[in-house]
Amino acid sequence: MSKSVKNAVVTTLAIVTSYLVCNSLHMFLTVLERTDSPILKHYADETLASTFYTIFADLINALYMISSASRIVIYCKCNPVIYAYVLSMLTGVISRRTSLKIRERIIQRTKSMFEPTNDL
Repeated sequence: MSKSVKNAVVTTLAIVTSYLVCNSLHMFLTVLERTDSPILKHYADETLASTFYTIFADLINALYMISSASRIVIYCKCNPVIYAYVLSMLTGVISRRTSLKIRERIIQRTKSMFEPTNDL
């Protein structure tokens, strides 16, 4: 496998893993809600949510936001071309010439990904 394909596989696995972790917790909470679990209701008043329910739902929301925000870090960590482009954009040093060079490298790597190889 070429390096760009390995980078793409690692990137995909990292993003899918973060997605599954957050959504599996959300699925667990949904199952508790659908089964009308007593752990979600306040012990004294059934119309109120329990402390567990409130904290768990907030935790899921926070994890989802962290997961979404960490995607740019995953892309930069797993793909050096994206890292260079993001770094140059964030530092404000990108010029038209640098931008065109980066774009040419991305196009060349993309073309090389689809060329047949004898790696097998």
